[in-house]
Amino acid sequence: MKLIYLSFITILLFSCQSNEKKIFNQTDSLLTIAGDTSSITDIVFLEDMFKFKNENELAQKFGKENITTDTIWGAEGMFYMGTKLFAKTPKEVIISWNDTLTHSKIVSLTVNCGYDNETGKYMLHKFWKSKTGISLGTSLKELVELNGKDFTFYGLGWDYGGEIISWNKGKLEKAGLAITLGTVGFDNQPDAYTKIVGDQEFSSSNPNAVKLNPVVLVLSAINSY
Repeated sequence: MKLIYLSFITILLFSCQSNEKKIFNQTDSLLTIAGDTSSITDIVFLEDMFKFKNENELAQKFGKENITTDTIWGAEGMFYMGTKLFAKTPKEVIISWNDTLTHSKIVSLTVNCGYDNETGKYMLHKFWKSKTGISLGTSLKELVELNGKDFTFYGLGWDYGGEIISWNKGKLEKAGLAITLGTVGFDNQPDAYTKIVGDQEFSSSNPNAVKLNPVVLVLSAINSY
């Protein structure tokens, strides 16, 4: 049952969610949004959030005003109820719970790229990263280096586009991460893009994938308990 639930959650989290139209400073840190900055200095990596047992503990740590219960939408119209920390800000984290009634036991933590409607560009904020060093904006080439070998992903441009489906027993195999790749701009590589789209599998060694060099647009840390 747990495997089924994790698969469901993972699928739902693979869609970029737009942030508010606002300009923000990429050098900001989590310390700038809490009154008592000393209370969050021990939160360095996304995985550090797993230590919180329930939503009440999150409220005590980050402030109740920074926690929102919301509908989380995913591919093909699927949805579930989850929690957003720092909703509608570049620091937003989507939290899914094992117990959705009591909001306890974190299943996954997800950060999405933002989208600026005025400029038409994705916003790849760097406030959160995994213990592997992966963050939004990490490129395909960098992922290959971290994994120590090529990996497999779904073609771009559809509901599950860009989802990494196998690390092929590389170093990231047991990292507990779910990642969706995408491109923030392919005006200079339109041919390469059109050759790695659709409901099919591609290797990171594919010449067109290497040429396009897509980046991480969605990053999820999955709790192994």
